[in-house]
Amino acid sequence: MWKKINNSNLREINLFATNSEKYAKAAMGLGAKIEYENIFNTLSITYKNKTEFIIDVTTSLNSQAAYRLVGNKYLTHSIWKKKGINCPDFEIIKKSEYKKRGFVFPKVNYPTVIKPARDSMHGEMVVTNINSRKQLEIYIKNIFSKYSEALIESYHANLNEYRILILKKKIIGISRKIPANIIGDGQKNIKELIKEKNILRSEYSEYHYAPIKVDEELKKTLNEQKLKLTSVPKKGKFVQLKNVANLSAGGETVIERKIHPSVKKLALKATEVLDIDFCGLDLLAKDITKPLKKGRDVFIEANASPGLNLHFDFQKKKIIGISR
Repeated sequence: MWKKINNSNLREINLFATNSEKYAKAAMGLGAKIEYENIFNTLSITYKNKTEFIIDVTTSLNSQAAYRLVGNKYLTHSIWKKKGINCPDFEIIKKSEYKKRGFVFPKVNYPTVIKPARDSMHGEMVVTNINSRKQLEIYIKNIFSKYSEALIESYHANLNEYRILILKKKIIGISRKIPANIIGDGQKNIKELIKEKNILRSEYSEYHYAPIKVDEELKKTLNEQKLKLTSVPKKGKFVQLKNVANLSAGGETVIERKIHPSVKKLALKATEVLDIDFCGLDLLAKDITKPLKKGRDVFIEANASPGLNLHFDFQKKKIIGISR
């Protein structure tokens, strides 16, 4: 059932979709008429006799072809590679081929990354820093339990992950994504510190700051640092819990204000070659205020339905007004 939205009931939208709530709030600031249908999470925005719909996180800003294209990580990478855009080396593995031939892959350079090749969101089933064929096969089988294709990528370590938000050839927001982490106090063990951190994250659940879950990725990341859940980090010690930086995986964000002109130019080109108007680009780089280094810094994904929650600064506890 459609319901008119105003300042008094705006937060009701947030019960279902935080992106919609932010779009609605920005549109209301312009004097637009807002209606919301909560069963299928659809927002109607009417401004100057023109109505736009936002369904879930899907806007009318991109074509259907663009949505399908960037939803396919293999196609995105192949276009970037052809157009000279920095991206990882990659190989696609099909479930049908795996069933026929077994574990037969082209030469894989370890460490590597594995992820679903298409139609996945929020870093689902992404595993990084895989160091052996045995590990890779385990994670491949896990992906094939749900998806038909897996993408193997080169692993780029010790870099920052940035989200660059682009609308019609203009950068409107930049954030740096920080993987799940805790800071040692010299007394509590890692498991206890995670519980403590999750209490803090729950205060910002409206921005999709999901709790840090103890999963295989977390245990693997701790093991790489020769740590366990029962380890007690020294006071002030930063402990990274995962390599994946998604908010849904326990990550957090910091707003960035500066970007090197050459990086800006390349980011705009990365969206232009995909023929997409509204896009969130994920970039692994040492420092975006400096030119990218070929072979090290890479664009890893494009998102046609980018979350606005990534532009909430967890440290400063505020969001920038990009939805306007």
